[in-house]
Amino acid sequence: MASLKPFTPSDFNVNPKSVQIGEELGKGNFSTVYKGMFEGRQVAVKRQEIVDNDLERYLLNELAILRQMKHEGCVKFYGAFKTDDKVVNILTEYLEGGDLRRLLQDKAVPLGWKFRSKVAIGCARALAYMHSLQLIHRDIKTENVLMAADGSPKLCDFGFARLWDKTKLMTMCGTDEFMAPEIMFGMQYDEKVDIYSFGIMLAEILTRKPPGKREGFLDRNAGEGFNVNMEELDRETQVVSAPASLVLLTKDCVAAESDSRLSASDVVAWLDEFVKELPADKEPAPALSADAIKEKLLQYLAQEKKDEEDDEKEGDDDKGSQKPRTEEAKHRVEAALTERDMALSQRKDGGESPGKKSTGSNGGSGIFSMCFPGGSGRASAQLNKSLEMSGWVTKRGGRIKTWKRRFMVITPIGIVYFKSPEDQHAGIDAQGDILYETMTAVAGVVANAVPTVMTGKPNSFGVHTEKRTYYIAAPSSEERGKWIRAISDGHRAWLDRKNGKGPKKQAADAGKRNRNDSNLSSVNKFDLRASS
Repeated sequence: MASLKPFTPSDFNVNPKSVQIGEELGKGNFSTVYKGMFEGRQVAVKRQEIVDNDLERYLLNELAILRQMKHEGCVKFYGAFKTDDKVVNILTEYLEGGDLRRLLQDKAVPLGWKFRSKVAIGCARALAYMHSLQLIHRDIKTENVLMAADGSPKLCDFGFARLWDKTKLMTMCGTDEFMAPEIMFGMQYDEKVDIYSFGIMLAEILTRKPPGKREGFLDRNAGEGFNVNMEELDRETQVVSAPASLVLLTKDCVAAESDSRLSASDVVAWLDEFVKELPADKEPAPALSADAIKEKLLQYLAQEKKDEEDDEKEGDDDKGSQKPRTEEAKHRVEAALTERDMALSQRKDGGESPGKKSTGSNGGSGIFSMCFPGGSGRASAQLNKSLEMSGWVTKRGGRIKTWKRRFMVITPIGIVYFKSPEDQHAGIDAQGDILYETMTAVAGVVANAVPTVMTGKPNSFGVHTEKRTYYIAAPSSEERGKWIRAISDGHRAWLDRKNGKGPKKQAADAGKRNRNDSNLSSVNKFDLRASS
């Protein structure tokens, strides 16, 4: 396995007096970037404040990788020095062309297919170089490709880069719109995640449309496994008459299974052969502005600040990032799961099926009759089905915004989710829960309303609580409807018990709801109103 030489205190060896600091280019929460001069050349000077040990560790890792990058396709590193113990100055190559995203977005500048292909092959060569050192970048995107005055691209921002080890589980990092599905789902991954990100970047190069929600292009979602919609890719690339070979290359890079993706060296070979066959561009080479990098840095730092503010507004509810649950809450969840299993078992043993009258004296037995009362008719069937509801979904965390596949179960006190059904049956601790007592309707909506909201994404919905909204994606729109109905009915039954309503009154109220809300479309209309 390759090794990485650590960046030590003695490596901060640039003489501060040899660096002339010029105009400020941009400023973030903990860093400021300046234009400067060092040994007769223009440089970018990033002045970074070290606010905690974690930031220092990541910074030292970035410096170690920057120093090791000796390739024409990677931004050059000239050295570093400390102003004091808590402020680090990093000197890198100053590239006046700005980032690739800015160039692609400037629609007034025509870009020929040969120029775009050369940009792509330059990035692929840099990536192949990194992978040959067993380094993965983990944040490949058009904003992390800087353009030199001659139009050659250079990879930058190695803050997430690291040596890969297939025996260890690596953390989730990168930019959502470019992340491979295996990272989004918190799975094991390797260098092929860079190839996936390169494929998304190549799609942006072809269409000049950035991926994600804003443009509505390649806006991937958890319900579809974060896979690229190939029909959409075909449609958008046909609009711009993209070369078929480049479209096919893009598809091979964004294959759902990492083993089906090309290697970086394969991508280089493909593009190398393709570029040789392309005629010269009719479009003139773009004139890259010397002030473009300033604009890029200002936009980047502004977005960085916004992302940090967004993260502060969200928590993360999955096990491993949440605070330890109290023993009381843990016992309540365990008891609810036991009650659910007993109720379903008793109903099964008694020969009861949804829609048929229970053989018990109260139209049901034990906890089951209390939580989801039996009886005849449609109301009973609907409530009974709610208690039975369990299955696979994907659930989004908060702060780190990772999606994870979870086995979700309806219980008398709320939703509980596990890593697998085997974990549930084996009595292994749940990964988390969303209790009915914490659920609430969106502000401005009638009391006791359905605590779900629509997200605008296929197959997805949110469960609204006092503190935040939990986002969940079902395998299909039909499954989403079933989950919404089950959660709504369970929450209503919990409210009825809280308000002291008996089984007959609950069944009667449920019957009224079913007559007024006889299909899923009414649930969706209500939820859309709740989310507005």
